[in-house]
Amino acid sequence: MRFRLDWLRAVHSAVFGPARQQARQRPLYIGIGYCPACDGLRASNSLSCNHCGSAAPVTADA
Repeated sequence: MRFRLDWLRAVHSAVFGPARQQARQRPLYIGIGYCPACDGLRASNSLSCNHCGSAAPVTADA
């Protein structure tokens, strides 16, 4: 007996489709860069540096 799996394919494409994957990847992205004020390592999405308190944006290049 053959089961119809069309509904399963539709659910899979809705959950794991290319647009859905692209939207999930960016918010989870965490890069590491150097703080422009004290040259310490810092996450690129952090609001301020833990060492010096600088709130300058960090480029993920480390």
